[in-house]
Amino acid sequence: MIIATAVVNTTQFQSRLDNVLVAFNGDYESINKASSSRLPIWQIAGEIFIDHPFNGVGVRGFRYIYPEYAQEGDIFINSTAESRRIGAYHPHQLVLEFLSDTGIIGLVGYLVALWLIFVKWRPIALTQKTALAKGYLLSIMALLFPFNSHLSFFSSDYAQLFWLIVALCVAALTVNEKAESV
Repeated sequence: MIIATAVVNTTQFQSRLDNVLVAFNGDYESINKASSSRLPIWQIAGEIFIDHPFNGVGVRGFRYIYPEYAQEGDIFINSTAESRRIGAYHPHQLVLEFLSDTGIIGLVGYLVALWLIFVKWRPIALTQKTALAKGYLLSIMALLFPFNSHLSFFSSDYAQLFWLIVALCVAALTVNEKAESV
């Protein structure tokens, strides 16, 4: 309780909360401010998907094609040299990242992963006596949450964490099944 009170009373927290609450004004600038100026990135990700619908621009290719779609004065273009222009590194939204980087093929893979989690693995995890598989499954759900807007799914750290948790979840699901059958 003391820590929560301290966090809520810090100026940084209050400033961030004010930025987020301004989204309720409903206009473009307010929502853009609340989303940390991500609306132009999301719009460009949508345009990239429309231009490259089947297989996208390639994993981690968003940053290199971003300048071609960016408007003049875009704050995410971090080099003025034409040969080295790099834009926003990723769309900052999970579904848009799958669409722009891997196209429909990636979106189908994402939907298959969600189907595996909710249709195949979740019922198995719910029948187990231990919470181990449930914990891993919950972690996978958090990593694949469709409104995730922070890390790039295809970055090495995020991908390593995701696949490690998937492996641990599958192991936990199969270990309990084998223990019950013995």
